Amino acid sequence: MVLTLSSLMIAKLPNRDLDTLTCKRVTPESGGCEIQRISWRGLETASIPLNELRGAEVRRRVNVDSKGKKQTTALLVLYTDNDYFPLTYNNTLLEKERIAEQVNQFLRNSQDTSLIETVEEVHIGKWIISSIIGIFGLVAILSDEVTWIFNKATGEVQSIKRGIRGIRANNYAINQISGIQFEQRQRKNKEGKLITDYRLNLVLYSGSCLPVSDFTNNINTLEVFASSIKQFLNL
Repeated sequence: MVLTLSSLMIAKLPNRDLDTLTCKRVTPESGGCEIQRISWRGLETASIPLNELRGAEVRRRVNVDSKGKKQTTALLVLYTDNDYFPLTYNNTLLEKERIAEQVNQFLRNSQDTSLIETVEEVHIGKWIISSIIGIFGLVAILSDEVTWIFNKATGEVQSIKRGIRGIRANNYAINQISGIQFEQRQRKNKEGKLITDYRLNLVLYSGSCLPVSDFTNNINTLEVFASSIKQFLNL
């Protein structure tokens, strides 16, 4: 089971979607698959028991824009007898077809115990909506983007920093984490009004803290991520 969080989407304008599929087979007849999506809407999840999952497929949809031009989009879905669960719109058609085949092979082979697939899509266009947003986008591109990966299978938490200085990774043991903390700081805006910003930290038994996000006044988004981490780690 893997939980992946991106602090860039908490602290700055969202410029990517991260879709993760995790399937685990406990016995040949039992297990499940979980879909996790992180986007500008926050964290969304869906769980499907393995005995109800029938397969994966790519469904094509034709849309007509305001100029009458047809546009075809391809959606990768998992489906049961009575329902379907969107996995991702992102990535190429060939890659989505490859993931669908991987899922179907996993379902056919009762000896496979796990399957993890991740689709990450960067939306550069979101940074140029206006001149102001463009400035924020430039700052975000030049600064480090941090992804936190919580992996119960390995018992580790990994932070991966991507930036102009390359990629740096640090690993921490999950059993070192004692809880979650909201750190506060105050500042004044241009009108002189006092604003409270928050940062989400992992608290270690040693007493030190690991920042999971930058400071932001969007406390609601941080609370969603904090709740997901607590539930995942049983804190």
